[in-house]
Amino acid sequence: MKKQQKYQHQNYKNNNQKINNGQNSKKPIKKEPKEFIFTFSAIEQKRHKIASSGQLLLYFIEFIPFLVLVLELISCFIVYLDNNTFKNVLISIALVSVIILLIGILISVKRYFYVLMIDENGILYRLKISNFWYKIKNQTMLLNPMQTSGGRLLRMFYMINNIKIVLQNISETVTYEELISMGRLEKFTEITDVDIKEKKVCFKAKVTDSSGERVKQVKLERVFENDMQIMNYLKNEDYKTPESMSKIIEEINKDKTPIKKAVSFTWNWLCIMAWVAVVLLSSDLGKLSKINAGIYDKTVVSVEENGKTIEKEMYVSEKEGSFEVNSYGKHYKTVIVLFLSVEIVYVVNISSKNLIRKIIKQD
Repeated sequence: MKKQQKYQHQNYKNNNQKINNGQNSKKPIKKEPKEFIFTFSAIEQKRHKIASSGQLLLYFIEFIPFLVLVLELISCFIVYLDNNTFKNVLISIALVSVIILLIGILISVKRYFYVLMIDENGILYRLKISNFWYKIKNQTMLLNPMQTSGGRLLRMFYMINNIKIVLQNISETVTYEELISMGRLEKFTEITDVDIKEKKVCFKAKVTDSSGERVKQVKLERVFENDMQIMNYLKNEDYKTPESMSKIIEEINKDKTPIKKAVSFTWNWLCIMAWVAVVLLSSDLGKLSKINAGIYDKTVVSVEENGKTIEKEMYVSEKEGSFEVNSYGKHYKTVIVLFLSVEIVYVVNISSKNLIRKIIKQD
């Protein structure tokens, strides 16, 4: 069960802001490093076990061979699927999987374009990266600082990578309120009911944007750099001290225990062998499904070879033709032996290494 924590939060200096009739919120964004800017972080994404677009694609590649094998086993032992039915079911499930994959990738890519910001008054803002920010104070040169050719992809990379510089350089002519009215910022105040989970944080807040003010439930994925600063802010604790990057890396590496490494290797090797099984066993599994469905009959057939009449056991079908019993099912053993042999070598190797480490520590 994943741990969940709930907190109550009050924005810093909220009462003073109300007394001053909101004058503080009219203050422009300054160059002084009083704001805290949190951009997307691949390290935090990995730390909180949130799948990236690359991982989603890998999951899809791993899923396909198991889908094929499961359908073939269903056809063998549960209900026979003819060729057309098999193809239709396979294509249908694959198309649905592709749609889910594309939605997941779009959501994953969308994370790169959001930034959280806490101003000097302790107010939380969320903004979306766009060309707009680079046009303020004529900072468009940051969209291609090296003056290299690379098209939209390189331009997008610089846009995401340099957004901190842009936000720190915005002139005093633009205020938070103006940016909110232009639909460029969302402001979160009166934050309550903070619920921190492993992959996301949820809270209730008064959200101010171009359409006005309203109280709503807000969900933020924990993919922003210095995640603990954001969590401390939402818990109404000291959030101004950033977390040590070395400690974050150490925390990520601590999760890689020998057992987890073995499970990860086994799963990866199993996925590779699933593709091998699809290539080597699909023909035999297709024949087995037809044998079990009664399409093939096992019989003895007399065949002439080198002037001699030889009796051979064959599977015969009026529609599907025939094949020798001895030519069928030769690859099952090969796949099983290959999988087990590599797995045993890995287990022996990792066990011996752990044993050596324990002996060295004892000495």
